[in-house]
Amino acid sequence: MKTQIHDLRKVRMWYEVKELSSNPGNSDSKIAKKLGVDRRTVSRYKKMSEEEFHEFSMKQRVYELVLSPYYPDVLSLLSIDNGLPAAVIEDRLKEKYADLPKVNSKTVYNFVQHVRRQEKIPVPEKIRQTEALEEFAYGSQAQVDFGTAQMRRLDGSRRRVYFFCPCPVTQSLQICVFPNNSLHRENSRPGSRAGLQVYRGYPREASL
Repeated sequence: MKTQIHDLRKVRMWYEVKELSSNPGNSDSKIAKKLGVDRRTVSRYKKMSEEEFHEFSMKQRVYELVLSPYYPDVLSLLSIDNGLPAAVIEDRLKEKYADLPKVNSKTVYNFVQHVRRQEKIPVPEKIRQTEALEEFAYGSQAQVDFGTAQMRRLDGSRRRVYFFCPCPVTQSLQICVFPNNSLHRENSRPGSRAGLQVYRGYPREASL
């Protein structure tokens, strides 16, 4: 019964994607946000004809039946840690069952999501821990940008140019030094001094 309900949801989702995508103002991201699905799912459904979608649904149904014996194992793992990634769950199943059916990792992911939906196990929201940076004294730090680029000469030919750009973090003006050859310790130090002399001082530390 649960599988039939799940199939009906997918069918309804396909029709909703088709209907919403008929409006030129609806992008894949906008449709995905409205329906609460991944943008890649929207893109995949948009490209499928009705016949292709039903073939796809049949294949998914077969895979779910193949993995159904492992439903309790997946549920047990999610009960211990509801944030466990599908890739880790797949590894745990392979470790426990040597005869685990050889299915695509995406199929395992879909099956894990299926278990989540059936058991109402949400994916925990990842909260990024941030904090304000320490305030440093004016001119105590500098940022250094460096690299290489191909630049065009007046005659149309190209030349590889190396640049080294030190700048105090409190300054919006950035001075760049262009060494004659590749960047290395011997020519970066004079370049750093030459650039920072413009600011009439040297920072205590620099970040790259």
